[in-house]
Amino acid sequence: PAQRIKAAREMAKVMVSRTDLAEPLRCLASNPICGPDYLPLHSVNVAIFSMLLHASLGTPHDQTLAIVAATLLHDIGMTAVTRDIIVKKDVLSPAEFSAIKRHTVIGREMVDAPGDLREFAVAFAGNHHERIDKSGYPGGTDMISDHVRLLGFLDAYEALTHDRPQRAAYS
Repeated sequence: PAQRIKAAREMAKVMVSRTDLAEPLRCLASNPICGPDYLPLHSVNVAIFSMLLHASLGTPHDQTLAIVAATLLHDIGMTAVTRDIIVKKDVLSPAEFSAIKRHTVIGREMVDAPGDLREFAVAFAGNHHERIDKSGYPGGTDMISDHVRLLGFLDAYEALTHDRPQRAAYS
């Protein structure tokens, strides 16, 4: 996990500081075809969308850097989910969906480390599937920050507009 956190921080530095890459990255993230190993690309796409959103909102550079790095790590807990569940083309069983839902708890534990990313990384990994109406997981809380709510929106948007093993992208 420490190596992944360091890599996310370095990747975010390049993404945020190289404004000339914004348009090519947006084009990359808009490609709906991800293939069977979509998870790494999903995290990168969500980070690109996050970078573009926070640039348009005028979020301070240092905060944008931490947010984008933490966004790259938001689904790190999915590394604990078995590949057969991740690439399954049929509807998930309740047990399989439960395994998917655990990625938030596992991810929160994986990124719980000291440093400037900690606050965003822990919140993003653990709460990006929470919804304000308490319909989300893992805990069904409505006490989520605006940053987590924005990430949840971007995560859902990216998932819906890109191919997944069980369905094609929505336009």
